[in-house]
Amino acid sequence: MIDLGDMIIRISSKDSHRLERSINGGRTWLPHWDRQLFEFRDLMDRGDELLAETSKGLYRSVNKGQSWSMRSRKKKQKGNIIMNEKELCKKASLSERVI
Repeated sequence: MIDLGDMIIRISSKDSHRLERSINGGRTWLPHWDRQLFEFRDLMDRGDELLAETSKGLYRSVNKGQSWSMRSRKKKQKGNIIMNEKELCKKASLSERVI
């Protein structure tokens, strides 16, 4: 769930292909994104963009989730574990708070 101040955005509990929005603190929810292109797995607010971990990779939105563009494709790796972009963003956020 992402609180953008004027609205809250969440992945639908009934259908992970959809996002919902609330403009009244979560009392009621309306459809926000309902295109069956991919499954949402997680959302993250990066200030100037929203990031979404999806079934097809990492997507970004610069307009509060109205539209999404691919940021990176999912990679299948064998052997060494490579940190994905989401983990890097989290690590960067943590280090920014500490400094």
